[in-house]
Amino acid sequence: MSRTLLVIEDEPSLRRLLVHALRREGYEVMDAEVAENAMKLWEANRDRIDLIISDIVMPGGLNGWELAKAFWRDCPTVKVLFMSGYFGDLPAPGELDVNEKNFLRKPFLPTDLIARVRSLLAG
Repeated sequence: MSRTLLVIEDEPSLRRLLVHALRREGYEVMDAEVAENAMKLWEANRDRIDLIISDIVMPGGLNGWELAKAFWRDCPTVKVLFMSGYFGDLPAPGELDVNEKNFLRKPFLPTDLIARVRSLLAG
């Protein structure tokens, strides 16, 4: 059974690399560069999306935390893997359930991404 992932990353070269690595592992991948496009993909495909992989800092509106909250309001069981290269991006304690299982600090290796995705989908 193929799993469907939504990747949200504003840096085009990184987004292409993420999509390529995930598709190579057999995942169906949709991608968006900003929150607005991600929300449109979510609205049209929410029943198919198994995991959301989102950058935290994004231009033009919602950041990754706000986007995840919107997804969780709509579907509390959807899994989200957060990514960031900024050390100050973690939410305040108790604000969101973020831990070593659902957060990847940039830069990371594709193998780290795949391992984290597999772990989240299995758990």
